[in-house]
Amino acid sequence: MRHVLNRRSGGFILIEALAAFAILTLVLAALVTGLFGAVRNDDRASFMTQAVRAARSQFAALGVSTPAAPGVSAGRTEDGLAYVLTVRFVATPPPANPQTPRLQAFWAHIDLRRAQDATGRAATLGFDTLKIVPPGEESPR
Repeated sequence: MRHVLNRRSGGFILIEALAAFAILTLVLAALVTGLFGAVRNDDRASFMTQAVRAARSQFAALGVSTPAAPGVSAGRTEDGLAYVLTVRFVATPPPANPQTPRLQAFWAHIDLRRAQDATGRAATLGFDTLKIVPPGEESPR
């Protein structure tokens, strides 16, 4: 009697193995893409947090420990971000009572830039503020 071989009893055939590898490759590619996106978003969030902290610090010092002279200044923060700070005075209305000193106000804009990240792209964020110096405090120079 002849022995009849059953094709399916030997395990997977080559086509099935190739299809399984193709599906596995697609799943791994999707996971790596998602992981890369998460790392990029974490890096962006870290930069934004760092930039907000640096901008608040620069704005708080403006007119107090740093002169608020109209014009443009540039430098680096303690975190290593490069910044360009632009200051201009804003006209304020005269006080209702002539005995009251006139408030001084100035508009400040800061652009914060970091060096290139792992993807080779630099990032820049800009912030604006209007600062009013009340009577009795140090006025902007």
